Amino acid sequence: MRVLITGGSSGIGLHTARGIARQGHDVVLLVRSAERGAQAADRIESKAGSRPEVVVADLAEQAQIRRVVPEIGTIDVLINNAGLLLTKQRMTPDGFEETFAVNHLAPFLLTTLLLERGAIGARVVTVASIAHTGAWMNLEDPMYEWEKFSGWNAYCQSKLANILFAFELARRLQGTSITSNALHPGFVRSGFARNNGILATAAMLAATPFTISEKRGAKTSIHVATSPDVEGVSGRYFAASREARASAQAGDPDLARGLWELSERLVSASRPASAVPPGRST
Repeated sequence: MRVLITGGSSGIGLHTARGIARQGHDVVLLVRSAERGAQAADRIESKAGSRPEVVVADLAEQAQIRRVVPEIGTIDVLINNAGLLLTKQRMTPDGFEETFAVNHLAPFLLTTLLLERGAIGARVVTVASIAHTGAWMNLEDPMYEWEKFSGWNAYCQSKLANILFAFELARRLQGTSITSNALHPGFVRSGFARNNGILATAAMLAATPFTISEKRGAKTSIHVATSPDVEGVSGRYFAASREARASAQAGDPDLARGLWELSERLVSASRPASAVPPGRST
């Protein structure tokens, strides 16, 4: 099995890649930095005995995602793992708020482009968060163009978007062999969000007693991506390697459809309403 993992050079993504490689699967890391990607490949090879492929693209730039898709080739599983949390509003080269762009639009674009090429064989796994329960999806202003920006609110909204995307994708892939699920990895003790200044770093450190290790945090991603128990299961949300209940808003099909249509417009994709490749029924 060939598995593509975004954000696989550190944190949960690195441990997910290592765990999947140890199972004997071929791993492809999609990373922003070639240097960090090579270092991650070294670490995985030293532990798993096989060296993953490394593909480099900045997920904040849609042109880079489009450029790299043909390089990826055919995969069995896509794990949309990469994500960020910002305390200050930043804009991408495409003019989008960066949290929404990297956490939602990037996996949306990457996944749909790969599907259009018939390049995904079995599963799409999207790493979300229990933080989605504190969010409200505002399709009129998803990137805080009018409302005052809050880094935490933007992050929670992006995690809600992850689940809405995963559920809507599952609906659109009905009748095919490809499944789509979302998951919460747990409150993981990592460097996530520690590049946002002293206060954010202090907050993360204060929360350390309530966190789990990166290795443990990767377990649910590995389970949903590779376990025979999840074969054929689609449109579900997992936590602690078990099916869990997402928020009521995450299960709103009209909201999911609206977000999908908005996302299509934002990535300027000239594709049919369904991301299912030609020849596959919906």
